[in-house]
Amino acid sequence: MRRSFWVGLLASFLLLVEIYEPALLFGQVVRVVDGDTLLVEANQSVSRVRLAKVDAPELSQPYGLEAKNFLAQQVQGKNVELLCRRRDRYGRLVCRLVVEGRDINLLLVRQGLAWGEGNYYAEMEKAQQKRLGLWQEENPMHPKLWRQKRKKSSQ
Repeated sequence: MRRSFWVGLLASFLLLVEIYEPALLFGQVVRVVDGDTLLVEANQSVSRVRLAKVDAPELSQPYGLEAKNFLAQQVQGKNVELLCRRRDRYGRLVCRLVVEGRDINLLLVRQGLAWGEGNYYAEMEKAQQKRLGLWQEENPMHPKLWRQKRKKSSQ
């Protein structure tokens, strides 16, 4: 009885946990949409890609265009390596983007052009201390909060 309980519990847990293998893709950047989203052609199809663990300002926010332009300078038309672990609720691949051995997600955070989380958080704090990019603003607003406020004001 006791053993079957634990086996059942483990089976239930495994059904709830998303188990995935990261996908490694190689492609070419077709278009930069904003500071953390781009279109990549890989395997003869174009995919919308969201950079993992970073959130760049929206285009209408301070430093939004700067983030987009910086990303475009780094990746536009270049061959890229994507390490993707999932799709977000909009169907975009969520990936770490590497160009010529450089982690582009990390570069955005280091330049002060995106908020970072997870393994990018410490680099974000360094950019804040140096007052780089968006951290020059008195009270920069996280893009998630910006989107929420805009959504409320449009209702």
